[in-house]
Amino acid sequence: MSHKRMLVNNCRYETDRLRVDGWKYYVSDANDEQKFIERIISILTPDVTVSLPGDWRKVNSSNSAKKWLNDRDQESAVLAIEHIQNGLVAGFLFLNEEYSHQTGLIDLRIGYLLSRETWGKGLGSELIEGLVAWCEKAGNVSSITGGIEVSNKASIRVLEKNGFKIATGANPPEGTVLFERLLSTGKA
Repeated sequence: MSHKRMLVNNCRYETDRLRVDGWKYYVSDANDEQKFIERIISILTPDVTVSLPGDWRKVNSSNSAKKWLNDRDQESAVLAIEHIQNGLVAGFLFLNEEYSHQTGLIDLRIGYLLSRETWGKGLGSELIEGLVAWCEKAGNVSSITGGIEVSNKASIRVLEKNGFKIATGANPPEGTVLFERLLSTGKA
């Protein structure tokens, strides 16, 4: 089993307002799948996807949403972020890991997006705080790294608030800054 699949099967957590779990948790039948696909379309608005890759900005039909989800699922562990109060998926968390056979530890790469209607309510900070706590409890994650577009001040504040620092020695793509959070790696 790849480490990516281990994460999607094992990374689930709740915060005061959010439940984070693998996207397949939300799709138990064709009706659920259609609702989930419609929710993807409603989340991936131009405001949300403006700084994301081109294929992320073209999700406007069931077919394009299914392709987007399949593509993301092939490249990373995709977790749905549910707002507990209203039961709606509020966004997505993407996880990739680099496993060190030498240390037995994982360097986790993350990305996330939240629906436009949730912005400015502290959910991003809560999401990342919960992820950091989950990683600390897991005990085998040595770092969490995420790239943010330089102009995305809100996401930069989210990471800084959660103890992330600009990664030294990193060479991110132009217009992007790489943030890293080092974790204690004791046993869970």
